[in-house]
Amino acid sequence: MKKQIVFIILLFLIGTMFIYASVSKYLPFYVFVSDMHKQPFPSWFSTGLAYALPPFEMLIVLSFIPEKTRMLGLKTAFIVMSLFTLYAAVIYFRIYPVRPCSCGGAIRYLSWGQHFLFNLFFTVISFCAVKLLRSQHNDDTNTYVKYEPA
Repeated sequence: MKKQIVFIILLFLIGTMFIYASVSKYLPFYVFVSDMHKQPFPSWFSTGLAYALPPFEMLIVLSFIPEKTRMLGLKTAFIVMSLFTLYAAVIYFRIYPVRPCSCGGAIRYLSWGQHFLFNLFFTVISFCAVKLLRSQHNDDTNTYVKYEPA
């Protein structure tokens, strides 16, 4: 029961963050597209990413709803957050020159160090949620194993 409550809290935090990140990129969308073109990607890739990322983030959250797709959604969230964390680390540790943040909403005002920690936090809780869901499935599977004493 305790694991289930922790899992629900983690799912809520991850889902809320992805919804906020997705919606805030549309307000105003032209700023997000412009900022994406200031990233170290080819122009065609920046444009494609600008149009694909917000709905993809929403799709991740929607995948949390059906039980069948929840694990896939959490693994995807973990991979996406790992990539965002890696990108923030590359900028923060000055491997790449400093770039403007293309995130939306209040997240865009974080320093790159804060950004790195924010992304790392969500990467870690995504990983924890995957582990908790996996252990929950293992517990469910073990519940139905018939025990016959020797």
